[in-house]
Amino acid sequence: MNDEDQIQYYEHLCDEIEHDRKMHIDVDDYENDFQWFWALKTLKKNYFHIYFSFFATIALSMAYLEINSSPDYFLLLYSMVLIIGSILLYSLTIIIYYAHLKHEKELLEYRHKLLMGLREQKS
Repeated sequence: MNDEDQIQYYEHLCDEIEHDRKMHIDVDDYENDFQWFWALKTLKKNYFHIYFSFFATIALSMAYLEINSSPDYFLLLYSMVLIIGSILLYSLTIIIYYAHLKHEKELLEYRHKLLMGLREQKS
């Protein structure tokens, strides 16, 4: 399933969850999460996770060079800022790359409830 099919699938699933009375999910929160998911998928499609990991690697190597070159406190503070920035960029890279994992539990619960409903209708 490519990204466009996955986005259409999530839109369809969001509509089903909204109209299903058995589900106890706040639709507004789910729509906000879906918009966040769509934004992360767009960032992934445009290869932003590669850019962020590249810049994080550069920032981490600059911090390493600054720490090894001078014991000055200002440069140590600067290198700590670079280390924290690179950790944040790596975190953002992971969030972009694995955007679908946040909704995996809700999707499994919803599919389980749909299957249980189908089994009850058959019997």
